[in-house]
Amino acid sequence: MINFADRLARVFANVECRNQEDDCILYALVLEIHEPKGNRHSNSVNEGSDGSVALPSFVNGLGMLKCWAKYISTGITQQRIVYGGRGFTLQAQLLNRATLMYRLSGDKNTLYADPDIATKAGFERPILHGLCTMEIAAWSIPMVLLDGDFAALTHQEVNFSAHVYPGETIRTEIWEDGDIISFWARVPERDVIVLNNGRVRLN
Repeated sequence: MINFADRLARVFANVECRNQEDDCILYALVLEIHEPKGNRHSNSVNEGSDGSVALPSFVNGLGMLKCWAKYISTGITQQRIVYGGRGFTLQAQLLNRATLMYRLSGDKNTLYADPDIATKAGFERPILHGLCTMEIAAWSIPMVLLDGDFAALTHQEVNFSAHVYPGETIRTEIWEDGDIISFWARVPERDVIVLNNGRVRLN
């Protein structure tokens, strides 16, 4: 049983995290953010480029509380924490090893690597990190609307509605309504929406 009193009363120590340009580049490469036919993405994977920037959800990884949810006193497990008229479309094909690579960003929940744990949690096999799915959508929007200006993305909100398996395709579908940019993401192989009610703000 989940111990709500413990969760609400838990005090987390301050943690200082320092990251270098190499960390930002590794994060982008783990997501397979590159452009073999041009250099629009060079500011996220090339430390020597002018205006080098980290991808938008890199900060989410920095703010993670790691795997505190696995502590027995919380009453929950790592498996239970996971789920709870478009104008533009961009697809990203995931590598089969994507979930193993994304673990290098800091979230080493065994649900993303161990087939036995994934099966016990109700999945066919290890699933992709939700943050990875969200980042691919966050990357797609500036790519489509602002020619890859990731620094222009200042706000993002989204609901995680389903899981993604490594090797699948994430299709981000985007539409504009004045200053509001909305999106969802689906996996066409299973015809399932994996991110829903998404909304972003761009400078």
